[in-house]
Amino acid sequence: ARAVASLEEGHYEEAIDALFVIVGEDPENADIFNQLGYANSQLQNYDQALTFYHRALNIDPEHAGAHAYIGKVYLEIGDLTMARHHLGQLDLICLYGCEPFYSLKEAISLYRANQSG
Repeated sequence: ARAVASLEEGHYEEAIDALFVIVGEDPENADIFNQLGYANSQLQNYDQALTFYHRALNIDPEHAGAHAYIGKVYLEIGDLTMARHHLGQLDLICLYGCEPFYSLKEAISLYRANQSG
């Protein structure tokens, strides 16, 4: 509960500390690794974020949130190819569309518009 509250309030360092406690108790929880990735991405610790998102996806290859967030990190570091790869994965996971798919698709569109403008 503390970890989620810290994330929602934007206290990312606190959230990371709380999430590490949970990971110690539940090391195969993809949601926790996804949240660790998110907190690190918000702090612009992109290498760390990628590590946690990859861990989440190793545990649950169809974790839609992790695919969307890792795709956005790839955009932050200028890797459109990998962002599009994860959008493709979401297209397969969410056959009829889902919020993570549309969120990443919009982020890619904005990225491309900024690159051409």
